[in-house]
Amino acid sequence: MKTQNTAVVRELRNHVMYLRINRPEDNNRVNWEGSEILAKAYEDVINDPSIRAVVITGTGDYFHTGGRVNADDPAEKERYSKALKLRNERLAQITVPVIAAVNGDCFAGGMSLLAQSDLAIACDTARFAYPEIKRGSFPVMAMVSTIDYIPKKKALAAFYTGEPFSAEEALQMGLLNCVVPKEKLWETVESYVEMILDKPQELISIGRNAYYNMSRLPMKERREYGMTVLQDILVAQAKYEKLVVKPEAAR
Repeated sequence: MKTQNTAVVRELRNHVMYLRINRPEDNNRVNWEGSEILAKAYEDVINDPSIRAVVITGTGDYFHTGGRVNADDPAEKERYSKALKLRNERLAQITVPVIAAVNGDCFAGGMSLLAQSDLAIACDTARFAYPEIKRGSFPVMAMVSTIDYIPKKKALAAFYTGEPFSAEEALQMGLLNCVVPKEKLWETVESYVEMILDKPQELISIGRNAYYNMSRLPMKERREYGMTVLQDILVAQAKYEKLVVKPEAAR
């Protein structure tokens, strides 16, 4: 099922929600309408247990290059702020893997979306940047999601200059899983999707939730929490093993 509108194209296929930011005339900047649509799509993912992964991409030569709001219009500014807040809240509530398929330039808010994704595959022509400093601002919110894994000097250089860097550099920073030629992007994305769909759904869900919870804990509490989650893993593992027919049992 595919639904199209002026801001986002969404398609539910084979237990995967595909979302494509669809504003190429504005370099795939997301306005209040786009944020509301993305928030609704994320909510649908949260409420549909049959959905096992989310793939987010963009139209044309752009992935996502930030927001679009008329700051001189108080009503639009308020609606944009509320929609963006809701969109980020809903994305944080998703419990299935989120994959970024970076088809082109990824700037500003696109970098935050990239950082919030579990996995990311980019084409080799994509560029990445935190251009806020060039617009009289600073990417302080981007630091929330990047400070733990982009090396300090790489991150601060990107924040201070606003200059774009290549997909290979983004890969070295830890922002991407792999970089492929543009014509191989979707073949590679679908291979990652298939690897996820081929694995036990419950174990993926428990493990993903544990990762994000552990990342916020100091080491001692992390170990204690890990032992608690291990019990859930063992229960899910036992259920999974009962579904697997062992070769000797099939003879």
